Amino acid sequence: MQEFNANSNDVLQIKRDLNRTYPECSFYSEGGEGQIILERVLISLCKYDPSIGYVQGMNFIAGALLYHCSEEIAFWLFISLIEDHEMRDIYMPGNSFVEYRIPRNI
Repeated sequence: MQEFNANSNDVLQIKRDLNRTYPECSFYSEGGEGQIILERVLISLCKYDPSIGYVQGMNFIAGALLYHCSEEIAFWLFISLIEDHEMRDIYMPGNSFVEYRIPRNI
């Protein structure tokens, strides 16, 4: 199992994406409580499964979950999406959502 590196590119990308996550929503305003919680959830996801790490777009899924439930529940719901609902494969390195979901004969 890979170790999580707090100075990794994943953490740098998470920090970049925080201000891009629902910028019109006051809950996620710069430096606000929502951003702090969102950062913790995203870093926790990276620690939970370093083989996936962070992929752009995870911030919007986690952000939507956080808007409706607690930090802990949002984390475990996201894990459920990855592990139980076939989202893990689309986040693995080398795969893209388009390649994964759209049949090649279209």
